[in-house]
Order: sequence, then C-alpha cells, then structure tokens
Amino acid sequence: KTMYPRCDLFEKELRILVILVFNYLMSISEIMTMNNDALGQPSILHNYKYYRKTKDPLFGNDFLRLNLPSSIFPTHPSICDSHSGLTKKQIKLCYNFPDMTSTAYQGVNLAIKECKHQLRKHRWDCSTLIDKSTNFHSTHVMKKGYRESAFAAAMTSAGMAHAVARSCSMGRSDRCDCSDISSERVNKLWKWGGCTNHIKFGMKFSKILLDSLEQARDLHSIFKLHNNKAGRLAVGKNTEVRCKCHGMSGSCEMKTCWRAAANFRKVGTFLKKKYRTAQLVDLNNNAGREKTPFVLVYPTPNRRVPTERELVYYERSPSYCDANPLLDSSGTAGRVCNKTSVEGDNCESMCCGRGYNVVMQRKTERCNCRFIWCCEVVCQNCTTEEWITVCK
Repeated sequence: KTMYPRCDLFEKELRILVILVFNYLMSISEIMTMNNDALGQPSILHNYKYYRKTKDPLFGNDFLRLNLPSSIFPTHPSICDSHSGLTKKQIKLCYNFPDMTSTAYQGVNLAIKECKHQLRKHRWDCSTLIDKSTNFHSTHVMKKGYRESAFAAAMTSAGMAHAVARSCSMGRSDRCDCSDISSERVNKLWKWGGCTNHIKFGMKFSKILLDSLEQARDLHSIFKLHNNKAGRLAVGKNTEVRCKCHGMSGSCEMKTCWRAAANFRKVGTFLKKKYRTAQLVDLNNNAGREKTPFVLVYPTPNRRVPTERELVYYERSPSYCDANPLLDSSGTAGRVCNKTSVEGDNCESMCCGRGYNVVMQRKTERCNCRFIWCCEVVCQNCTTEEWITVCK
C-alpha cells in the first residue's frame, strides 16, 4: 500500500476473486452431482455481480455455498444446529437458505403471538407454546389432534409463509424466487408491477420446512399436513393490492400496482373463523381412491366433507381448567374474566365454576406527552385504578 497507494481501492475485489478461485477448486469435483434446491439457488456469478453492483461484502456460505462452519464465515448464526429433530430435507434447506430459515423461524414467533391474541378469551391461549417456541413441535398440543392443535399448526405454517414473503418483498434477500409477471396494462390508469410471486415462494418454503416432518401416513400426519396447508392457503387468500402513483406532482396519472401479503392480524382473524368451524373427522378407509382423506365423525345432510381450506381435528380437547404441564395447560386460576361477556371469557365459563374475586388493579402509564424542540419528548406518569374480576 505504501508503494502503490491505489491498491487499497481494489483490495475487496481482489479478495473476492481469490476466494472465488478457491471455491472453484474445492467444488469442481462435486459440480456433476450438485443439484439446485427445489426453490432455486443463485449462482456464484450472480452473487459476484450483486457485489459489483452494491459493494455489499457477501462473504461466507451465502456467497460461496461452501457449507463451511460459521466460525470461518460468520455471515449467519448457526440456526441449523440450534434446532433439534430436523429432517435431512430440512437440514439441506437450512444450509442452502440460512437467512430464509432464520426468517421462517421468526415467523413461528409471530404466529405464536398472534395465536395468543386470537385465543385470549379462551381457556387455552397458546401461552404454553411461548416458552418452547424454539421447538414447538415437542409440546403436547402439537402432538395431539385437538381443535387447538389444528389452529396452532395452521398458524405456524401461515406465520412461516408470511414472514418469508414479507422478507422477500422488502428486499432483505436476493435469493427469493420472482417469476416474470405480466406487464399487461389493465386499463389506461394503472398496470401490474412488482413481484407477486414472493407469496408463492413463502408458501413453498413453509411447505418444505414443515411438511417434511410428517413422514408417516397415519391419521396424525395427514391431520398435520392438512392443517399446514390450510394455514398457507390463508396467507395466499388474504393478500392486498398496493399501488404507487406516477405523474407530475403526484397527480397519479398512472399507478403501478402489485399484490402483497396482508398484515398478519388479518390472516390470524381469518384462521380464527376457521377454528370456530373446525370439524371432527376420522381417517377415510378409502383415502387412496377418494379425493379427501377424511370422513366426518358426525355426518349430517347439512354438513359437507371439509375442503383443504378448512381446519379439522380428531380428538376432543381437555377442559384446560386446571394447570397440568403434561397437557400444556396453565389452568385458568388468576385469569381475568368478564362478568357480562357472552364469549369464552365469561366468568362462569373461564373460571370453570370455581367463582371469581373482584380486585383493584392499578396501572401506571405515560400521559400528557409533549414535544420539546429539539428533539425530546417529555411525558408524565399517570396512575389509574379499576376493578377487575379474576378467577379463583
């Protein structure tokens, strides 16, 4: 650098080229047997062009596809080793797409939080899944065929698909599938644009990551596969059209519109309706010849066989009244109830007939906030008191 001061301008690119040569020598013996993943994988040349364009130093597994330990190329956390019980297909997908896998598991946390919100007025409210969110499949509920099991499976599948689709649409990864879409102008005022295939990519990623766990063809595996699919389809169903205006001074003479995944609250509300109408089923003995693997346990002329968008369950749920770790039940003692509610949080239902106590609750919140130039927000602390009913 002392003799050639301009050499430091090319240091990063020279470093890239050296590692590229190393990667070529290491992988030449495997090039005949190495197949791209089912989701598609960018080539090394593609990543190098990306580096030249953005100057983003893409080192490590993401750039070289060497599958070397993260201690050598610490681009991504070792998420593939932090989850036990992964299948070979999941491990392969994880090492090929570590960033997307990490995003998918963030989607699991999103799903569990949304599950807790949607079932907040029920005796079982998903709270037992939060402590075990790193391996939610080990919970009792996920191993059973309850109505709650169906909802949790669908929410998890939807959360993964939604998180991956959102990550792709925000440009957080250059490894997302984006097929060419029609540039046909729908009318004179707007045309389709963007990448609508991110939703399909997220659904496909969720399918491979979750469905590969179900190797058997027993009732529980078919039950999980069905509800997983229902969750993914809920993401595809609940999309929204977003548009960007073009024209002088925002006159919106033309709009470019694209489909995007809706807010996950909308997906959660949609699946909550499916949870209410979930049907009790059994395995169809003629599953190989029939379109559906299920038959209704209590068929009636007005009830039809559930479609792929509906939730199903095959076991009656426990009461969840008492705390029982073996059943993933926290019980309802100490839960807040509503004396006048007609929903599941009614004190008679929530407290399982044990009665309730009326207690004073004090809450301290920030209030009377004002902005001081520049740049500070000053608030006061306000304390409020209210009477609440709590299950005995």
